[in-house]
Amino acid sequence: RTRDALLADGGIPAHGRSPMAAVAVLPPQPPPAVGAGAPLDDYGSDCIELARVFEELRSVMSRVQARLAADRRSLVAEREAIAAERVAAAADRERADRAVRAVEQATSLLASAGRSE
Repeated sequence: RTRDALLADGGIPAHGRSPMAAVAVLPPQPPPAVGAGAPLDDYGSDCIELARVFEELRSVMSRVQARLAADRRSLVAEREAIAAERVAAAADRERADRAVRAVEQATSLLASAGRSE
């Protein structure tokens, strides 16, 4: 419909709002026919297929998100285990260093005691 036609039958006010305002004042349209032979029936199988694919995609995305969450938890646990191993390795190194120093000190004392005799 043209702007003049909409103005003539009261579709939009004379002060000139956009033609999109006329959409709100048009009389309600009857719902599309539902049943055999309706034009929308051509899309019925496509709609069913789309719904099936959507549900499958939703299921796959749910599994992917669950897997990501499990992988994150696994990585956190692995990082904690690695950190604990590093702490244990540092403690082992410290004990080994103390043992080496004790052996060196004992060797030094024995060597000096052997020279004194």
